[in-house]
Amino acid sequence: MSTSAFPREPDRAALGPGQPASRREDPAPSIGDGKHTDDIDCDGQAYATVVHSEAAHGILRGIDANVARGMPGVLGIWTGADLNSAGYGPLRDLILVPNCDGAQVTTPIRYPLAIDKVRFVGDPVAVVVAASLAEARDAADVVRLDIEALPAVTKPREGARLDAPRVFDDVPGNTCFDYYYGEFDRTIQAFDKAAHVTRLRFINHRVAVSIMKPRSVVAHYDSSRDCCILYAGSPSGGSKHHVREPSKSCPKQIHIAADHVTELLSMRDALRSEYASLFHASKVLGRPIKWTEDRLGSFLHDQCGCDYDFEGELALDKDGNFLAMRQNGFVNIGACLMNTERLTSTTEAPGNLATVYRALLIELRSRIVFTNTSPLGAYPGSGRPEPNYFVERLIDTAAREMRIDPIELRKRNLVRPEDMPFKAASDTAYDSGKFTTLLDKAAEMADVAGFATRKAESEKRGKLRGLGIGNYREATVQLRRQKDTAPDPNGTHVAEVEVDPHTGSLEVVKYTMVDDLGTATHTDDVLANSGEVGRIGALPAVMNAVVDALGGTHVDVPATPQRVLQVLNAPPPMLGLY
Repeated sequence: MSTSAFPREPDRAALGPGQPASRREDPAPSIGDGKHTDDIDCDGQAYATVVHSEAAHGILRGIDANVARGMPGVLGIWTGADLNSAGYGPLRDLILVPNCDGAQVTTPIRYPLAIDKVRFVGDPVAVVVAASLAEARDAADVVRLDIEALPAVTKPREGARLDAPRVFDDVPGNTCFDYYYGEFDRTIQAFDKAAHVTRLRFINHRVAVSIMKPRSVVAHYDSSRDCCILYAGSPSGGSKHHVREPSKSCPKQIHIAADHVTELLSMRDALRSEYASLFHASKVLGRPIKWTEDRLGSFLHDQCGCDYDFEGELALDKDGNFLAMRQNGFVNIGACLMNTERLTSTTEAPGNLATVYRALLIELRSRIVFTNTSPLGAYPGSGRPEPNYFVERLIDTAAREMRIDPIELRKRNLVRPEDMPFKAASDTAYDSGKFTTLLDKAAEMADVAGFATRKAESEKRGKLRGLGIGNYREATVQLRRQKDTAPDPNGTHVAEVEVDPHTGSLEVVKYTMVDDLGTATHTDDVLANSGEVGRIGALPAVMNAVVDALGGTHVDVPATPQRVLQVLNAPPPMLGLY
């Protein structure tokens, strides 16, 4: 649940004046109808442009918009102070999960538009509204910001230090959420008696948005009903989203029409803080306000994904049986919390770490840290691919270190039919699953036995070829809601990649996925695998194949050509000299 600077939404508000001319009476399009909020044009609408901070961290001393206010077509310019004076309250997310010490998680107050400080490049500072988009952008270009620069922190591991620059003054160590799961003493004992321990550091570098459809919203205040109508991209595929604000100056109702095109073809959206200024501008001007972010702005300012820094360890006995696994690391949430999904995915991580294996013990320490970077959002998979990736990379590395075939090592540790019902170390209950059968079927369909021949052929063409495997256990929210009729699919991915040693570029040349719902898919491009189901195993399968092609040397995610070349050009380790 979150409290934000948006008005209450008791019931569905009837559409009034300002209804889009290009829409039918029901504003919520059905999936596949090709509608996008940028296609909406309301009678008499004005256009908004957001002025963003170009500083990563600093005190906002002043905003000079005098020249911009007098430019042609400008209808109004609003700052955070203006919204505050008009009665729009601050935003604060209320997190209903405790820290590892039992204390309730609270997040710091922030405002729809920055008032006291700017905290990342792209932090919204002002909104310019004009009769045309070009006029709004011209005026925004001459708005001047007086920002006193402060030291910034961009990495979560450094940001969690007590002496690091504070993104919010009331958050020491910049730690938003400190989560722990496991049995400390038993895990220590398991690692002490292990015959072999595999260790890896996993750094998932931040992925910036590069979307097909830019963010676009239209806000319209209907004075006759004291309600706001907002057409916006849907964060979860639903037609409405509940937002609340106790401010008496806000309209009492809001209707939000979901845009399924944005949901399907872009990142999973969140209700942005800038929307409050659009409501206010519409109320003051008495006309609909349209804001469409351009692609450059989206790339620089929008929510990003996959910013993790974790250390993982896997303890095994002399026969390769898993004894315990532990993960310890940091998640870079950025300069503010766009939604609470990143926190809930952390609490669900132990179940994703357990996957389909008989790991006896799982220990997880995860700290979600504020930094002076753009906010982290939810990408397809919503926090599930990363834990599965950590597990599968540890298994492949352990197999290489212990000189055990990767498929054989997995077979020794998969949950077997005779183990059912099985209670995993994550307390997840398994009542069915033929995981060994799926692994065997995937290996047969992918012709793993013929990989050596294909690898030799690649070498003749000057390419490096690698093979990777990834098992997964899926548990999406959608499937959990339908669990009476649709079981969670589990399965195996097998990927083969070719790496060009001269450029570092890689290509997925062979791909097979098998799950226990009876589907078996061959695809030349893993990225073409539609839907979330099955993507969980794609990341580790492809990355294991890349590492295999590189001779076993770890490479961070994403495996860009630059990172691959760094691995290929690194000098050999100097053993015995230190």
